[in-house]
Amino acid sequence: APAGVSPHIAKLTKSMPGKSGPGFDGENEKVPVKTMLQIAVEDSGRDPEVCQPLMDQMEKIFGADNVSGLCSKVGETFVGNVVCGIPEGLGLLEFPEDDHMGRSQYRGMFDEGMRHGLGVLRWTDGTIYEGEFRENRPRGYGVETYADGGVYSGQFCDDARNGFGVYAFADGRTFAGGWLDSAPHGTGIETIMRSTGEMQEVVATYEDGELVSMEVLTKNNSMQLFADLDEILNYAEGRAKGARLEDLK
Repeated sequence: APAGVSPHIAKLTKSMPGKSGPGFDGENEKVPVKTMLQIAVEDSGRDPEVCQPLMDQMEKIFGADNVSGLCSKVGETFVGNVVCGIPEGLGLLEFPEDDHMGRSQYRGMFDEGMRHGLGVLRWTDGTIYEGEFRENRPRGYGVETYADGGVYSGQFCDDARNGFGVYAFADGRTFAGGWLDSAPHGTGIETIMRSTGEMQEVVATYEDGELVSMEVLTKNNSMQLFADLDEILNYAEGRAKGARLEDLK
């Protein structure tokens, strides 16, 4: 297996010459889905007892089917369901150590070899995205946790914060509103820190990340914003929960 691949996965995969699919060399012998699940749990570092209900549920999804291991020409390693030599359905993908985007691992759904559906993507710096994917990119609703302790819950498009969402900074500040290319854009509710150290909620308007105006929060200027954001936040967190493989069906 390529350098940087998890030793657990390396036991089940090997690069094979000959037939090849889009980006992947020939598939290896199949292994029971329970074995693949045990590998996924070990690699995630989660408590096996906590993960047991998840493993039981995924066994119901796959039944007694076996799954394959693939090694790509760029050092990616896949363990999961394979159709015609490419990932299809549920699987675990590990990226090489020198991945140009700093990604480390993806667990979730695939469609025609692409990350598509619900999934969890991890980066080497500790960033984690949990939610919806479309054609390999975070797109739709999800939750992204950053290395500095910040958390964004809301809408994504083209691997960036786009749409409505809530960003909670590690120091307690928040911005709940519109986003464009990962920068605040439009009107939202912002929690700022006053010179006294106290937090205050205001209605702030941004354009491409630049503050345009700020006013005191009132019932009239915030009621609809709160309603819209609550709906989006609840849906995003629900998608993230599903992406953690707790309700993939």
